[in-house]
Amino acid sequence: MKKALILLSLLFITNMMYSMNVILINEYLYPVDQLKKVDTAIETVRCVDIVDTNTIKVKYENLDKEVLVTFLGIEEYEDEMYSGLIIDMNKRKLVGKKLFLSYDWKARNEKDEILAYIWLPTYTEVGGYDILWNEILLLNGYGKMSSSSLRLQRSILFFQSFQYAQDNKLGIWKKIETKEPLQFAELPEEIQNYIIEKYEQGFEKTQQNATTDSATNTVATDSQTINEFLKMLMLGAEWGMIPAALEQSVTARKVSGRYEGSLLEQSWNFDFNFKTLYGEGENLGMTVRRLTSIEYRLRGDYDSNQRFEIFEKIKDQFLMKFGEASEVIKATNNYEWELPEQNVMIRLYPSNYYPYGMFYINFTGELEF
Repeated sequence: MKKALILLSLLFITNMMYSMNVILINEYLYPVDQLKKVDTAIETVRCVDIVDTNTIKVKYENLDKEVLVTFLGIEEYEDEMYSGLIIDMNKRKLVGKKLFLSYDWKARNEKDEILAYIWLPTYTEVGGYDILWNEILLLNGYGKMSSSSLRLQRSILFFQSFQYAQDNKLGIWKKIETKEPLQFAELPEEIQNYIIEKYEQGFEKTQQNATTDSATNTVATDSQTINEFLKMLMLGAEWGMIPAALEQSVTARKVSGRYEGSLLEQSWNFDFNFKTLYGEGENLGMTVRRLTSIEYRLRGDYDSNQRFEIFEKIKDQFLMKFGEASEVIKATNNYEWELPEQNVMIRLYPSNYYPYGMFYINFTGELEF
């Protein structure tokens, strides 16, 4: 029964290919539901050159060596008439730019080639996003999906996007005769089994999450919910960390000495603040710095109305997760939450001045040397 439901769901996905919900980001189509999704484990590089339609040359941050990186899920397009269009597009958008790389189940293939998802920081009138360039190429008709992409975590997304571009005659497909869209049942059996396996894992997880204890009728306590939300806000950092430990643990990327990344559907700069502790007794004369607060500053240019809209959205999320604010200062529209069980205080404020950020979390517990 379960397998039948999975197959029906996959057939439904196939039939819905051509009704993808897309949005125009600057000049390119992008899936709406992917707009705020960014991998957390990433590496910073700068694009040096374009090698061919699916390969670029990059230099990793803090390394002098230049290496070749191949787009995950994108096959090299060798037709001279159209490959030039793809290469020119990549040169125009990627060369000289800071990019972020993330990987699927491994970073290199059997040929020792680096295979990566390429994330391009992109700025619009309403904020900044890190968009997946592999997806841009497929959805806009400037990339040919490789057979290996059907084994990736983003297999269904790439399959949808590639067929969407062909069906709508986008990019290079405007003048190329394309075949009828490939249905799920027509895929090789090993690929069908792989997708079913991946989908089934997600199906089972959903079923487990939907099952609750009849006595409690809840999956998690309020305290657990708050702790999970705080953990997400802290990006892998823990209170009392020294700077070196934080740099190894935090999921935000470090650029020019400061951290940045995506959170709560926005792009941010993060300031991690430390308190200097002075040793006593056998530690007399020694000092150590430990993490005591995090400040969150919006990235990008916003006017007063845009900042306030973002403030209101975050406020609603905080009220839902943390409950009623401990204090509200109506004159300045500041909200504070004191969470003694978590030893933190959160302050949210709609400042129109960029240096003052949007909110911060302060540790209120005791720190040891």
